[in-house]
Formats: sequence, C-alpha cells, structure tokens
Amino acid sequence: MGTFTLPKPIAKSKEVVVVRRRDYEKFIKLVKTRLEDELELDRSLTKALKQVERGEVFGPFDSAEELMRSIEG
Repeated sequence: MGTFTLPKPIAKSKEVVVVRRRDYEKFIKLVKTRLEDELELDRSLTKALKQVERGEVFGPFDSAEELMRSIEG
C-alpha cells in the first residue's frame, strides 16, 4: 500500500475521502445515470402537462368500461 501526504489546508479541512478509483468510477456512473433518468422524467412530465393544457387528454374515467368506450370510439 502506498503512502501519501496531504497538504495542510486540505488535511485541516477534514473533508477528504479516499476511495479506490474503480469505486469512484462506479459512483460517478451511477450519479450520471440517475441524473439522466431525472432529466428524462422532467421532459416527459413537461410534455404531458403541455398536452393537458391543449386538451389532448382522455378522461378521467369512473370505470374500465367507460375507458373502453372512449378508446373504441
């Protein structure tokens, strides 16, 4: 195992975390994936809200039968 010395300002700040590079890269990949998922969700919700504003929605329905009648025409 290697040894290294932290510069005093960093060592005094007590905000240093040392992890293996492999673990760090997995963490970064996970964060990026989640951020992309959140952005996609935001885009989908924005699109859906615009459709509601334009009246491009069906429903609400009180029953499955009512939904089926709406779909069938």
